[in-house]
Amino acid sequence: GITSCITIPHVMRFVMSQTLERQMLIAQAFGIRIEGRRREDVANEAIDRVESLINSLDVPRRLRNFGVKEEELSDVVHAVVEESAMWRKQFGSEEDLLSLLRAMW
Repeated sequence: GITSCITIPHVMRFVMSQTLERQMLIAQAFGIRIEGRRREDVANEAIDRVESLINSLDVPRRLRNFGVKEEELSDVVHAVVEESAMWRKQFGSEEDLLSLLRAMW
């Protein structure tokens, strides 16, 4: 629950180019007009709506609000990369992951 609330908007932005079709489904669920619009614009609006929904909940919104220290982020990066060969294959470098985590922090 809380982890998803912290991570989902950031991850949606990060993987947008690989998940545009799925993000169109999210946009449809929110009733966002799709026809005649760039898919990236629709996806950004869907992400904004997801973020607004999460903001309406009384949950921590940043990793730091959940007790994660900024200096721990690089340890998290190394753990994810070691555990997931898929990370590099599909999403990028360790620096990309660290940037993503910093945006969540």
